[in-house]
Amino acid sequence: MDATVRVKIKIDTGRLKNRYRAGRDKSLDRIGANMSRQAKREFLNRKPKKKPTWRRIGEKEGTPILEVSFKQPTANRVTSWKTARSPGGFLKEAVAYGRDDRAGSVVIGPMPRATWLNVIQEKGGSSPVQWRMLTKKPADRLKGGIEVPAGMGRGGTSGGRDSRGRFLKGSGGVAYIVGKVDPAHTRKRGAVMQTGSQRVKPGRFMGNALTKQRAKIPQQFRNRISGP
Repeated sequence: MDATVRVKIKIDTGRLKNRYRAGRDKSLDRIGANMSRQAKREFLNRKPKKKPTWRRIGEKEGTPILEVSFKQPTANRVTSWKTARSPGGFLKEAVAYGRDDRAGSVVIGPMPRATWLNVIQEKGGSSPVQWRMLTKKPADRLKGGIEVPAGMGRGGTSGGRDSRGRFLKGSGGVAYIVGKVDPAHTRKRGAVMQTGSQRVKPGRFMGNALTKQRAKIPQQFRNRISGP
């Protein structure tokens, strides 16, 4: 006589769904955190120069117009520009992520406080610029005491040596000292001496981060469902 045994198994689908969502959310959080960290690494921390770079960009009524810049040159890296609306805060510090629980997805990118800057750093483009006065009138030095380089201003001398070989210190002379700014996103109010535009190379700080993290994404979903 054959015996038949019937086993009835009750599956708590609600509990299983909750465990699945918890594991999925944990994976998405890890992906978002890793991507935002990688995006921040794509930026280059650029400290201002102690000694600025000077460049003659024009002349007005016989007086040179000199651009002064404290920025460090960069090569194939996205610079960590400050935003005009958040002085002291760098754009890379605003890269974050947010999880959409309904869609089961995660969105990673910069906060929208400086969208124009996010787009131009990622994709590149053209940006309008102005050269504005850093002093109220033509001067031989900046407010901090940094002098116009020898021979670059009106009435300046380049120095050199006299007939006896003694060193002669040159003088900078007087010039319109200007700085380059984005007119739509600056608080500097100096007189405008010139206008123009500049090309910004695409930095792809988010694109590069995704490329470097893409292969690691499937691993984040393994063994994420646990518990009784």
